[in-house]
Amino acid sequence: MKNKSILNRLKNQYFTQLVFAKQSGFEAVILPMNCDSEPYYMEDSNDKEYINDIASESGWTQFAIIDFVKKVENTYDLYDVA
Repeated sequence: MKNKSILNRLKNQYFTQLVFAKQSGFEAVILPMNCDSEPYYMEDSNDKEYINDIASESGWTQFAIIDFVKKVENTYDLYDVA
């Protein structure tokens, strides 16, 4: 349940950016959980290593991915993935 409430909060916080990404044809968006930075728009959402690199380089230890193509929304923690 906590995961769903976090996703709902992020989707509300980044609503405008999510609409832009979907209308622009991006496959997915990486949303930082701290809401202090801009989301990262992805043209290809299949490369998990690339996603982890983007999050790490951006300093995001916790983030969410909204995938428009696969219709998947999930939260991630870099320390749990590693």
